[in-house]
Amino acid sequence: MRTTLRVGHAYGSDVRKAEELLYRAAKGNSGVLKELPPLVGFEDFGDNALIFDFYIWAHVNRPMELRRIRSALRFRIDALYREAGLVISFPQRDVHQDTLKPLDVRMVRSVAARTGE
Repeated sequence: MRTTLRVGHAYGSDVRKAEELLYRAAKGNSGVLKELPPLVGFEDFGDNALIFDFYIWAHVNRPMELRRIRSALRFRIDALYREAGLVISFPQRDVHQDTLKPLDVRMVRSVAARTGE
């Protein structure tokens, strides 16, 4: 059975290093078939990440076996990335305010602070 893991890399990441680590994660997993090599595809420049799809093939008898293999691969990918200093991306947003005049910012004490609670 073929399965896919999607990994988002932070912009600025060394994409060739990321590719190498994904292959290394598969090589170290006994559930991944050696006869059908894994494939790493640089799928897209996403809004929050560089998107890679990681295709692997495994011989499984039950769906839970495939879930265990995928989970083990994710744990291994996380460990390899941490060792290499690569960051798995997460959604982020920059907010830019286009104002014609300076913003009025005030510090206000909370209700609990005003009432002594």
